[in-house]
Amino acid sequence: MKYIFSFRSRNCAFRFYDALKREGVAPRVVNAPRAGGSCALGVEVGQDDLPLARKIANPYDFPSFIGIFENQSRQ
Repeated sequence: MKYIFSFRSRNCAFRFYDALKREGVAPRVVNAPRAGGSCALGVEVGQDDLPLARKIANPYDFPSFIGIFENQSRQ
């Protein structure tokens, strides 16, 4: 199972991506789900990395954070 952390700001999405990489996570930048808006980006992580990613997604550090979505694609 994969999860997408969605952000309204591209800057916040890439800062979150970099924070995950520093912690040893292998994230992937993806298009955010429709709920994110037209310019939104998402950062995809695997199920094993979800608890750590939730801790890192602090709203004080990433004010444009929208939420977490399950990636239901078959990729």
